[in-house]
Amino acid sequence: MKYARSSLQEVRTRLPDGVAKGHYLQTDIDDLLKLAERLERVLGGLYFSLRRQAEAKRRSARPDQRPPRGARRRRRRDEE
Repeated sequence: MKYARSSLQEVRTRLPDGVAKGHYLQTDIDDLLKLAERLERVLGGLYFSLRRQAEAKRRSARPDQRPPRGARRRRRRDEE
């Protein structure tokens, strides 16, 4: 996901460079830049949604990994 976002940012940077070098006109890339902006928002939302889901999954898995409360070893007074 990070690669996709980085690649999209590179495209948004390179398109105006191409206009400056005379490879194409600004009117040629206007629609592409609008689409890239929209896609950037979608990718950002998807990235953070996946991140929240992964964090929630990690949180829900943690209690299962702990031993039951009664199974914990208690310290004896002479061990303190």
